[in-house]
Amino acid sequence: MVAGVALHHIPAAFALATLLHQRPGPARRTWPALLIFALAGPMGILSSNYLVLNERLGPGAYAALLGLVAGNFLHVSTTILFETSPEHRLDWAKLGATVVGAALALAIA
Repeated sequence: MVAGVALHHIPAAFALATLLHQRPGPARRTWPALLIFALAGPMGILSSNYLVLNERLGPGAYAALLGLVAGNFLHVSTTILFETSPEHRLDWAKLGATVVGAALALAIA
């Protein structure tokens, strides 16, 4: 799991570094930003484990945080899937293919 997450973040780190190099200002600020990006995942895991294992969060707070994370993932994935045109118009063919795929997955399961 950790290897998969690490491999997934390599292209994102390259994209982030490219964007940071193209902005105005000193290029030396790129490395601290990449370091923060690289440490965000492990720090999230460590703080989550600490809060849960030491019972610093109630079950309702933990569920709310999980909902927030799931909502962010859904927002990003649906934006990538459906808003790919420069005009941000809904592609009905993509939506139809997605609905048919979901229906097939539900029918098979």
